[in-house]
Amino acid sequence: MLKYSTSSMEGVCPLCKRGDALTRPWLDPQGRSIRTCMGLNRPEHLGQQYRFDIETGQSLSAVDGTQATCFSLMSRGEPRDLRGYHGGFLRDVCGVTAISPADLDDLTQAVMPSLGMWGREMVHAGYIISQMPIQRAARIVGMQFRAFSGDDDGQQKQIRSFGESEGLFVPHYTGWNPSAVVIHEGPWGAIAAMWDAQEYKCRDIFSVAVLSANVKAATITSTLDLIFPGIPRFSLFDQDPAGVAARLAALHVAKPILVTGAGHGKDYRDLVPEVRFERLADTVMRELKARGL
Repeated sequence: MLKYSTSSMEGVCPLCKRGDALTRPWLDPQGRSIRTCMGLNRPEHLGQQYRFDIETGQSLSAVDGTQATCFSLMSRGEPRDLRGYHGGFLRDVCGVTAISPADLDDLTQAVMPSLGMWGREMVHAGYIISQMPIQRAARIVGMQFRAFSGDDDGQQKQIRSFGESEGLFVPHYTGWNPSAVVIHEGPWGAIAAMWDAQEYKCRDIFSVAVLSANVKAATITSTLDLIFPGIPRFSLFDQDPAGVAARLAALHVAKPILVTGAGHGKDYRDLVPEVRFERLADTVMRELKARGL
């Protein structure tokens, strides 16, 4: 299908002795060459990114209060089917899990008691609470929580969300060497595209998402420059006023694309499921050919 070569990542994490979850090297403010191991589920650094100096192996993995809370929340999450997607896929590929109001209350009481109160209200009303990490560059900088109707027929509706942060929703990228990154407006468009990529056994198109139309272009750049440096980026935002504004704001960091069949106010999920990934791949292929890639 699509083919785009990048230099392979070398080296291993000093703690878990594996290299399959390492970011590309990046420079910290002191000019040191740094890498981060994103293997959060590994016993050697369970629930934590492990950041280290490439030359010396020195640990730079200090976790601040916000990160510590986020990692604790992630560790309490349980797989749950949502919107027709299997819970195992949502947890393992997208980092999306369900969380109980008791865990929310326990872990956020000291820093954000209103979140625990919101969680109890939502569950009392019969809703499921999902959580997803928000990433900026190499850091998890926040979590977004969404309440869904409790139906298990694959037709859950989002009722309300809690928490916004200046960052991106980024699925797990271990082992990916994509030809293009597609930026969606809203995480569920990206989740749908990642689900389709899995069904097609395609690792050439990687999908991420902005959490709102107000995410700065610099945030998109700093995050994707670290994860997929040099990989072409395209935006596939909704075609409503908010989507148009977001597309324009990111114009110099991601080329807008349209996929046949997406009309006014529509996103990737509104396309015909049987053909939408093929259409997305065809669109990306044309853009890459136009660039001589």
